[in-house]
Amino acid sequence: MNSEHLVRAALERSVSGISGPEPDVDALLAAGQAVRVRRATVTAAVAAVVVLVLVGVTIAWTGSWPSAEEPVPAAPSVTREARQLTMLASDPPFLIGGLVQQGRDVAETDARVAQFTVLKSGFVWVEDETSEPRIVFRGWQGGTNVIGHDPWPSVEPLSSTPEHPRGLRRNVVGNPERNWLAWVEQGPTRKRLVVAHAASGAVQRTTIPEAGPEWVDVLSVSAELVYLRRCPAPSEPVELLGGDLGTLPTSRAGCSIWQWSWQHPNAELVPSGHSWVEPDGAVVQDVTTGVWAVTRPGRAGLTFVSPEGGRLSDTNAMVGENEGHGLSPDGRYWFSPGSRSVVVTETGEVRSLSAELSRVGIGEDLRFVWLEPTTVMVIDNDTVTTCDASLVICDEPADVGTLLTRAILPVQ
Repeated sequence: MNSEHLVRAALERSVSGISGPEPDVDALLAAGQAVRVRRATVTAAVAAVVVLVLVGVTIAWTGSWPSAEEPVPAAPSVTREARQLTMLASDPPFLIGGLVQQGRDVAETDARVAQFTVLKSGFVWVEDETSEPRIVFRGWQGGTNVIGHDPWPSVEPLSSTPEHPRGLRRNVVGNPERNWLAWVEQGPTRKRLVVAHAASGAVQRTTIPEAGPEWVDVLSVSAELVYLRRCPAPSEPVELLGGDLGTLPTSRAGCSIWQWSWQHPNAELVPSGHSWVEPDGAVVQDVTTGVWAVTRPGRAGLTFVSPEGGRLSDTNAMVGENEGHGLSPDGRYWFSPGSRSVVVTETGEVRSLSAELSRVGIGEDLRFVWLEPTTVMVIDNDTVTTCDASLVICDEPADVGTLLTRAILPVQ
């Protein structure tokens, strides 16, 4: 019996022998609740005043706000049961042997999968080893919808290695915070950039201005913008037998970043004014609608800037090679695999996940991808987990029943 039922019973017993009109018990309970709310409000206000006083004392003592380069504070005290509410309802997904797998469960796809991307309500996969691969949406609870065909073959430029000769395929890129995704298709005369909604199919297209042989790949898609990278190549890309791709770009030089405000009527794909390698030597590491991450010559770590170039913060966290882009979907966080930490892009605050990753068994040779605005999936050769960037806690490892050395992560 909860506290409200106990109060109601006590009130009813206390008035049972009193003559006259029956008292309004519900009104009495409502009045009691109002008193509790007022008390909670007063308590919260007092706590806020205390915090402001302490902050004022700190500023007066140090002359500034605490530096982002100071030692990382301890993780907040949050129970693992409470954290479960922020995670995906099922195990983190990965691709192995052409099958999309979550834990020991294999998602139903009626063909082998070349790559896939995670959305809010499901995932989108591209068929493998076919002349005109379909682009198919599958909801987390089942149900499929074909939303496109034959995306332009694309990989992360210069990402191929002897261990992973195919590189990171970016044929279709999604936004896990929403149900939008984007890809490049071959139009009647020129390539086109496509934005689609997972449930309804393609909604917008725009022609990519003509150029010579080049690699193109979608960097990110949001409800407002799509960012596209264009790199000159020795010849037009060709998808070879088995999905391998030839004629990779020879360097980052000449790669430019373009943008499309696809929600605006008659908007076209236009240069963003930035290159992968800027004239001053800065390298654009990742982009979102609100935050860009760049490295600058002669300086370790990252600088986070607005798309217009305004500086947000700096951090000494290492960049490192990664199979997923470092920025979270909304740009609030950056995951650094080298330092096993998360950075708050607005302030440069570093939140170490090293102890949590070690606790759940993630070794040094890790890969990652963002699955939600605060949820990063981390994987090594035999362990996969998800970590919450705001709570600095990692989930218990999923039971996958297989080695993960050749597992491919979703593209975001």
